[in-house]
Amino acid sequence: MKLGYSILLGEYVESAFVDYNDCKHFQIVCPCCKEPTFKAVKEEAKGPIHYLSHYRKDEAYESECELRVSRISEEEIKKTNSQSRNQKIEYFLSVLQDAIITHEYPGDAKGQESARRFIRDLLRSKALCKLRELLFDFERGAGNEYMEENLDAYFNDYVRDITEVAGEFYKTTYALNVQKRIAADIWQHLLSAKAKDNYFFLFSHAYIVLLLRMNRARSERSLLECESDLHRAMSRIPEASKQEGLDILEWMREYPVGPPFAIEGSTLFAKFCSEITHEMLGTLLRLPYFDILKQQASKQQVSASCWTKR
Repeated sequence: MKLGYSILLGEYVESAFVDYNDCKHFQIVCPCCKEPTFKAVKEEAKGPIHYLSHYRKDEAYESECELRVSRISEEEIKKTNSQSRNQKIEYFLSVLQDAIITHEYPGDAKGQESARRFIRDLLRSKALCKLRELLFDFERGAGNEYMEENLDAYFNDYVRDITEVAGEFYKTTYALNVQKRIAADIWQHLLSAKAKDNYFFLFSHAYIVLLLRMNRARSERSLLECESDLHRAMSRIPEASKQEGLDILEWMREYPVGPPFAIEGSTLFAKFCSEITHEMLGTLLRLPYFDILKQQASKQQVSASCWTKR
């Protein structure tokens, strides 16, 4: 079969885009009988032929499935995949804040509650409130077209960063592409008015990540003067009054920076906003969406089991 169905994603998948390990990871089954499948490749003179096969070897059984699967139209595939994709994004948005705390601040409940309090403190900062609004409006407006054109490049840069630190990210091309697709979908949805709270929460988390990253850099090497100035400014803003915080932001707007810290003609404010966006996107790329979906499915199975016992 050229077409399979991922139970985890709720989507049809083409055999050419997955490999053997993806079948188990994404629970890829036959769209007709829902039996598990495995990826196979047949070498032909014209080139390799990619297909999915049943584990059970029964010609009549496979022929019937092959016939019925071939009748699934492109329109049906697009409709099913689009509906499932939207449902998954709605779910991820509903659990985004908890997912960030759980997976970005690993440790005990006490440590995670401290992270929540820190984020709440940042959300209460009047100066940061103004900055969040400015960045939110920019990302939705003038910056949106640029981001759409360069989002994949942003993600690829972050994948390289993660790979250098951790040694690997997702092992298959399909898994990585789906991960990037989900992160991109969430980013676009965060730029809607109804998702503002999630955007602000993610911004606050990115602020913390950037501060921690600069703290680590300071312990490992001598910071550039502009880096030290940015670090001091970021450390002061959360505790500053609204006017003091706005004065700091205005000072950053007037602070010219260039290579190697930023592109020629940039300012400390522009560099700061760019780094915050970078960390926001990096967080969305790191979140373990597939594990989150598996946990959701497990909870649904438990709930259904409890219901049938009543």
